Amino acid sequence: MDQIHAGSPPAIVLGGYTAGLGVIRALAVMGVPTVAVWNTDGEIARVSAHPDVRIKAPDPEGAPDAYIDLLLGLAEHMGGGLLVPTSDATLEVVARHKEVLERAYHVACVGYEVAERFLDKQRTYDLARSLGIEIPKTIEVESSEELEAARSTLTYPCVVKPREGHLYYRQFGSKMAVARSDDELVRAWRRANDLALKVVVQDFVPGEDSHGANYNAYLSGGRPAVEFTAQKLRLSPPRIGFPSVVVSREIPDVIEPGRRLLSGMGFHGYANVEFKRDARDGRYKLMEVNGRHKNSTLLSVRAGINFPWIMYRHLVQGEPPPVGLVQKNGIYWISVPGDPIRGIRQLANGRLPLRRYLLPYLRPHIFDILDRRDPRPFATKMTAALRARLPARD
Repeated sequence: MDQIHAGSPPAIVLGGYTAGLGVIRALAVMGVPTVAVWNTDGEIARVSAHPDVRIKAPDPEGAPDAYIDLLLGLAEHMGGGLLVPTSDATLEVVARHKEVLERAYHVACVGYEVAERFLDKQRTYDLARSLGIEIPKTIEVESSEELEAARSTLTYPCVVKPREGHLYYRQFGSKMAVARSDDELVRAWRRANDLALKVVVQDFVPGEDSHGANYNAYLSGGRPAVEFTAQKLRLSPPRIGFPSVVVSREIPDVIEPGRRLLSGMGFHGYANVEFKRDARDGRYKLMEVNGRHKNSTLLSVRAGINFPWIMYRHLVQGEPPPVGLVQKNGIYWISVPGDPIRGIRQLANGRLPLRRYLLPYLRPHIFDILDRRDPRPFATKMTAALRARLPARD
């Protein structure tokens, strides 16, 4: 694919965490002008060398009307462009207001009717069940009475998983809670319920962190035009955390259920579907769906499939998604400093062989944030992490 010329419509990237930075870098390498719209100091894309413009915005969750007003005002200034939400918070507000935003932008997300089907995990699991896609045993719990009734049907460990993950993460800094006993289950449920956060209680799928798999696709006309699969190798923290090492790999078993689920949702554009292989029966079970770009966006780019560029060409330039793209396998994506920190701990206690730990670093790889051509995001993240560990001054 050829690079575009100067003066092309910009991509306005909403959210400046790892996923947003990945989208900006993936488009910048193709010559696309970008605008980084951020809200908190933790959004490292705000210090990247790549965006042509950086704009601090209101909180998309706390002040959605002001956020939309900013985007509409920006359209008048920039002359439109491609609007790309890269977090659940930005996706939700854009999806809710897609009709008005489409008058000013090309909008790279589905409308809210479809978005609800993956933002709310209960809706996702209900749809998957109706389509015959395997899911872990899942119980919706909205009251203490329902929790009490569910306890007799549960086995431990189980997980208390938020229906809307971004709201839960904002409060607790984690994706879910693992319960190993009745007491832990009740505490985890009450903790969420006290903040009016809806949850489901779900069977914990046993298996190594490396049993996780990603199905990525760009859908056009109701069908996947481009597909990419990858295997999770390490999570941070282990078992329930975010991926810290992912490798591009063909995983045929997740392609058909991934296609079926996205088609059943009525999805279009880019999506990521996460599965985990159950150690008990060797079958992949659905974990969640993300209707936006993921932290490991740059993995597919390094492996020959630049989803942000495909999206830009399709929505802005009217070019159909390319046919016949083949992913390069054996490319590693590494999150730093999360993976090195976790690796040092596991090496110290003998839980991770040195050769296995080093393998991703010795093979073709790409880092999530660290890039010698764009060093400030990594330096900013490390500085913030070090300051957080320093004792507070009086």
